[in-house]
Amino acid sequence: MSESRSMDEHELDKLLPWYVNGTLAGEEKRAVEAYVERSERAREQVAFLSRIREVVREEQPGSPGAFGLARLRAAMNESRPIPVAREGAARWRMVAAAAGIVVMVQAALLFERWQDEPAYQPLGAAGGSTLQVVFRSDATAAEIASLLNDVGASIRSGPGSLGLYRLELAQGVDVEQALSTLRSSHAVVSEANRD
Repeated sequence: MSESRSMDEHELDKLLPWYVNGTLAGEEKRAVEAYVERSERAREQVAFLSRIREVVREEQPGSPGAFGLARLRAAMNESRPIPVAREGAARWRMVAAAAGIVVMVQAALLFERWQDEPAYQPLGAAGGSTLQVVFRSDATAAEIASLLNDVGASIRSGPGSLGLYRLELAQGVDVEQALSTLRSSHAVVSEANRD
């Protein structure tokens, strides 16, 4: 993460599942911890995700083994319905409901983001400038996405065999300002050049 860039709540909300699983590190982890400390909504979301994680971990599906296979074969030979165990059905319903809620929340977030994006434009119709850049091998996807957002660019192609990316600047973006921002970023290895 860049020291000068702070994440907004929307970005921090997206990192909460990784925080609950313990897979965040560094700046992202510190940012999410601070967010959870100051936001009641974030604490509720962490509690909800933690409970889902516990329920899923507690559910230990067992193998029916040889006895189960013999029972299945006998039932198939008799052409009768196989009795279904009702044990744990309530727990599965709760997990399914939680999963449904997660899917709905993700769909809402994706729909909201989709609404914010500009209408489709064929690549050939884009009139922006093209720049070439090589990103550091340790630059995270979040750092690169943030930098591209700050510059007003998108990846047109790359990486090539030498790690070269071609960036397309949005219409109206000042090329010199974009070059300056790219050159000053710690995520960029080689100097940004015009294509």
